[in-house]
Amino acid sequence: MSWLTLARLIRAIAHRLRRSAQNSPSRQSLGSGRRSGPPVIAFARAHCSERRDIEIDALETEFHVRASGIAIRAWLIVGRDDMPADLLSTAMRAAQKLDMLPPPARQIFYLTASYGLTVAEVARLLGMSRRKTRRYLLQAIACLDSRSL
Repeated sequence: MSWLTLARLIRAIAHRLRRSAQNSPSRQSLGSGRRSGPPVIAFARAHCSERRDIEIDALETEFHVRASGIAIRAWLIVGRDDMPADLLSTAMRAAQKLDMLPPPARQIFYLTASYGLTVAEVARLLGMSRRKTRRYLLQAIACLDSRSL
């Protein structure tokens, strides 16, 4: 998918959201930009449902209002045939190594890497000490050391 196609998609979503926000006073304001997401995310998911190369996480609730439209975190799916073989094999080895980690280490790694949470935020969220959280994160990072992939 080209960046032009993605820009058109974002503009279309923003246009429909503005229209629906004007017609529905009961909805929360989109101007706040964060965490009022379900109608926005549901619309984006419905708009992208026929696209096999875009997937929006079912747990995603965050969006950002930008001058060009609404930004929603989504996965862009790249087919195996479109990926260089060495990059694909490295990604598969990394996924296998992450699967061998203890569940807390894997969960902490994904929370910090995918959602950008800090060690303190993850520790508070999971109810464990920052030191233990940091130790699990370092364990996950060490398993992904490029020399071992």
